[in-house]
Amino acid sequence: LFRSTIEEEKYKELRFLSRQYFTFNDIKVKQKNDLSNLCEVIKSFIGEYDQEVPLYSSVRVGGQRLYKYARENIEVELPKRRVKIYSIELLESNHDEFKFRAMVSKGTYIRSLIRDIGQKINVPCTMKELVRTKQGNFKVEDAITIDKFEQGVRKPLSIDKALSNVDFIEIDDYLKNKVLNGAILKNLYNKEIIGFKGKDGKVLALYKIYEKDSSKIKPLKVFK
Repeated sequence: LFRSTIEEEKYKELRFLSRQYFTFNDIKVKQKNDLSNLCEVIKSFIGEYDQEVPLYSSVRVGGQRLYKYARENIEVELPKRRVKIYSIELLESNHDEFKFRAMVSKGTYIRSLIRDIGQKINVPCTMKELVRTKQGNFKVEDAITIDKFEQGVRKPLSIDKALSNVDFIEIDDYLKNKVLNGAILKNLYNKEIIGFKGKDGKVLALYKIYEKDSSKIKPLKVFK
């Protein structure tokens, strides 16, 4: 039995527990896992790499989401995505458990990162527990329960404050009309996510790079 606990920060901060499963006969003869090189292996993931997405995910292949192929037991080639591990730190470990904190880019699958770590230490791993501690400029320590929110312990954030980490551009009425109608626009901004405001300073929409054509951007969220 192999278990690992992992934390992650920046775009996601998470905690995990991973396990290796054996047949009954395997368990009888299996020795303790050798994690002597675990710290070195974990640090080797710092930087960019092509990560294979999990089978049980919403990524589309051939017009259908992968989890549907999985449910129908249909074999399909899993696509890979370029991801970046900004930092990763081993916090604690023993012969069947380890815990680490990582800072990763958007689009990184932590389940896949755990799997890839397991492959390098020759111990199959799967995620059991996950805790997100940070998303964008939101931190888990700043969160409150729904009950406390309903009691008025804290007022809702304004859109401006909630999106303080997004760059905004003021646009004219012509472009405003296009944006509010969800038009696809030319990508002139060199940003993964860009926000648009009207001349009155009101937030109109968030746009992101169009997956089918990176020279264009499409609506992520339109505020009407």
